[in-house]
Amino acid sequence: MLAKLIEEYKIVNSVGNHVGKIKDIYIDLNNWMIVGFEVTPGPLKKDIMLMVEDIVKFDETDKIIIVNDEFNSEEVP
Repeated sequence: MLAKLIEEYKIVNSVGNHVGKIKDIYIDLNNWMIVGFEVTPGPLKKDIMLMVEDIVKFDETDKIIIVNDEFNSEEVP
């Protein structure tokens, strides 16, 4: 249920450049906390990891997640 709701959110940086959309959620099963997201930047591009620490703002009204400008987009292994 949470995954379907959060897949609607767009991920952008602080100046509004599109980073991608959430594809999957990673949860730490020891404490049931979200630790990161798998993000798809678009067709023909490899998925990247977004860690919770990289999120600056989670805007529920506009369904936007803003990440810091130094966001290090590592590919999903």
